[in-house]
Order: sequence, then structure tokens, then C-alpha cells
Amino acid sequence: MMDLGDLKRMALKYMTSHVSSSTCLAVWQESELYSCNIAAAEARSYALKNFTKVIDTPDFVQLDPQKLMMLLSDDLLKVPEERVVLEAVTKWFKHDETERRNFMPELLNSVRYDKNTKL
Repeated sequence: MMDLGDLKRMALKYMTSHVSSSTCLAVWQESELYSCNIAAAEARSYALKNFTKVIDTPDFVQLDPQKLMMLLSDDLLKVPEERVVLEAVTKWFKHDETERRNFMPELLNSVRYDKNTKL
């Protein structure tokens, strides 16, 4: 008979083997909710490495502001240029402007502007 530890390990293995651009944000959030730190870290890492694909998923605009800030402020975030980050913040904001207005200053501060940033 399986115990809860076995079931949790099986669920972790399943979740981490099915991480993709369209599932990584949900896997990240669900894994953290159930204290599955390994799966959460793998899903978050996937989102950071594949950010340009992740921002085109329905889950992206549903992302809570704290999770979005975690992604944007991470030095491992892979984007071809910072304009992608600015466009992502704008897309997320426009999904629910009234509720998200207060988060914009902090999110915009996460965009790494420099003299070479093309906006």
C-alpha cells in the first residue's frame, strides 16, 4: 500500500515532467501551495528561461503581483531585450487596470532601463 509520501513523490515527478510554457506558472503556484519546493523551483526556473513564451499564455495575466515581481526581479530572467519585460508588465496591467494600478510603480522599477534599452 502507498503512503502519502509515495503519492506526493509520484505527483511531484508527474508535475515536473510535464512543465511547459503553458503549465509552468500553474505548476509553480500549485507546488508552492503544497510545499513541493523542488517542483516549484523547477517550474519557476522554466518560466525564467522561457519568459518570452510564458507571457503569451493565459496564466500569465492571472499571475499574482508578487509572483510577477519575483520573476521580473530575478537575474536569471532570460529576455532578448528589456522591452519584452516592459511589454509583459503592460500586458499584465491591462488585464485588470483598476485592481493592478497600485502595483505598477514597483513592477516598472524592475525593468532594467539603460541607455541601450529600446522602448
